[in-house]
Amino acid sequence: MVLERWWCCFNFNIVILGDFKSLVKVWASQPVHHGKFPIWSIVLFSFIWTIWLHRNERVFDKKLLSVSQLYELAILRTGHWAKCNWPQSIPSLQEFTHYPQEIFIIAENNQRQAFSCWVAPQQGFLKFSVDVAVKGSFDKAGIGGILRDERGNCFARFSKAIGFSYPSQAELKSVLETCEIFLASEWVRSHKLIIESDSQLSVNWILNPRLAPNHFALIVGRCHNIINGQGWQIQFAFRDVNGEAHLLAKQGIDRSSELFEIMSLFKS
Repeated sequence: MVLERWWCCFNFNIVILGDFKSLVKVWASQPVHHGKFPIWSIVLFSFIWTIWLHRNERVFDKKLLSVSQLYELAILRTGHWAKCNWPQSIPSLQEFTHYPQEIFIIAENNQRQAFSCWVAPQQGFLKFSVDVAVKGSFDKAGIGGILRDERGNCFARFSKAIGFSYPSQAELKSVLETCEIFLASEWVRSHKLIIESDSQLSVNWILNPRLAPNHFALIVGRCHNIINGQGWQIQFAFRDVNGEAHLLAKQGIDRSSELFEIMSLFKS
């Protein structure tokens, strides 16, 4: 029943045969998106390990957990394993436990070699790199961003506090803030925009709003409509590419007033 709750998240109906070898074969043959398959692969083993440990606790310590408790424990263990293996792809353990089926694993070793530095936008585009900083899983948060052209010239930057927030909520607020800043600027008439975030989860939600949780539907829909309506782009980037934006976000956590600077180099 614990495994059944997991595969129901993917709308699968798996028939468990008698032996473990058959279960592994059936599990590995499911049509899971390649970006989600690494999590899918370790779930089977983390769940079985959790069930085995609980079996021993039940026999020797008389400890009894409900199916829901056992499922939550197994998901948390899966999150810890995933965080150790793919730290750039896991936003936080809390968010992993809430949306484990929405996590995409980025092929870090291959992509980090190719995209370990900031990539300039094509001519006619500006790139807004944004990031967030949250003191805990739900705590004081800051957002920040830096706008640059194809030569790396900084046009603008911002840093502000947004109060208490979850990491994914803060990531979405940073994207919306970026959209609103650019919409209100003179650059919207002369350039298209590329928004770069190190939150794969938020990027996926904005590109595919139907994947977003209901409580984020409003802000995700707003970001999606602005970006699509303006012909802009949003894409993922590793944290080390967004170092300046992350520093602005960290500085924003305790700001009493918002920082917003426009550089004088932009004349047209």
